[in-house]
Amino acid sequence: MSSKETIIILSPGFPESESDSTCLPMQQQFVRTLKEMYPQFEIVVLTFQYPYHQKSYKWFGLTVIPFGGRNKGGLQKFILRNKVNSTLRKVYQEKKIAGLLSFWYNECAYVGKKFADKYGLKHCCWILGQDAKKANKYPRLLPPRPGELVALSDFIQNEFQRNHEIKPASVIPPGVDETLLSNMQEPKDIDILGVGSLIPLKQYDIFLEIVAEIKKQLPEIVTLQVPTATYEYPAVVQNYIYKYFDLNSSEEDKKRTAAYKQEFQRQDESAKFQTIDEYLASLEIQLNIIKDDNSQIPRISQLTQKTNQFNLTTIRYTESQVEKFMKEENSYVFSASVRDKFGDSGLTAVCIIIENAATSATVDTLLMSCRVIGRNIEIFFMDHILNFLKEKGYDTVYAKYIPTAKNPQVESFYEKMGFNVNKTENGVKYYSLQTEDYQGKKVGYIKTAAVQYN
Repeated sequence: MSSKETIIILSPGFPESESDSTCLPMQQQFVRTLKEMYPQFEIVVLTFQYPYHQKSYKWFGLTVIPFGGRNKGGLQKFILRNKVNSTLRKVYQEKKIAGLLSFWYNECAYVGKKFADKYGLKHCCWILGQDAKKANKYPRLLPPRPGELVALSDFIQNEFQRNHEIKPASVIPPGVDETLLSNMQEPKDIDILGVGSLIPLKQYDIFLEIVAEIKKQLPEIVTLQVPTATYEYPAVVQNYIYKYFDLNSSEEDKKRTAAYKQEFQRQDESAKFQTIDEYLASLEIQLNIIKDDNSQIPRISQLTQKTNQFNLTTIRYTESQVEKFMKEENSYVFSASVRDKFGDSGLTAVCIIIENAATSATVDTLLMSCRVIGRNIEIFFMDHILNFLKEKGYDTVYAKYIPTAKNPQVESFYEKMGFNVNKTENGVKYYSLQTEDYQGKKVGYIKTAAVQYN
């Protein structure tokens, strides 16, 4: 008999290999975490229906015994029970069993509980949504004790009690393994995705309320809820694509995925250097700065609409408003495109200057896409603009910082550029800079590919 105590897990299905991340991801992550946290236990998984073979295999160091049931009923279901019971008896004879854990209160829990009761072993079942439904026959066939049940949520706990008159003693909701998120190697175009029927048992009303609340705070988020009737799908999806992709997309959107892949390359590159300055110098950053580039009006407008983190005032402008700024003699619209040795990040910085009088001007808008944050591009960009204003004869440049929940990282940007704080009202900082006192802010490792002041 093995010296280690053994935990037996019974499940309808289980990943057929370590590379199979789609089969019961929540359960497989739980099993892996259980193994890591309690190495003193040996874990054996008995999987009833899937994979569709009956050859034992190793999965991250633990033993998986499949029975290949393929969800067959009748006599085949009876034969499957006998096979599982035979295996359980064999494990019981060879190992010291600490307890049995079943996923779902169905055939697995039925077999697991009967075996545990017969041999005086501990049995526990992690119940999910469908277990709580009144149509589930297994709680009637073999009523569990409250202490044997762990509900996925308090809602399921209450539903199980309402439908089966047994209240699960424990509630353990699933968690998120953050290490999986930090190591993602591919960019994702979808941030929140809900899939499934909107039945009360799944509490999709809560999911929809959360998404609605997020959309209130971040109106740039695009949401789509498909109808119940499948015949309505084509019209809804066509309208969605027409509204959010065909009409409002720019060339910059088409480059976004490539830009994200380039960023992963930069992150890998940074690990080769001892200091951040050495790493930034290695990127060979170049800026193309243009004033009043009317070919980029859609992209400039888009940046004012979507940029939140590096945005000093968060003023939103339409394409027609941007075009008006470019045409007027008393305003300037500067834009900057960025590239380095890994590729072209596209137009990522915008600054709108409005003349107050013959000798003063105001920075109305200053923003930069988050995809190029952290390389001092904003300093290089603003330095060129301030030198331009100085050469044009403006003695004073005014600016302000309007705080939002998203932009605290730029709260002190103007101070870094040499501006003086004139006053602060309701969190808004008002600045001024005498151009004759401006000494310039050089960033030696950034070069100008081109400067066009039309």
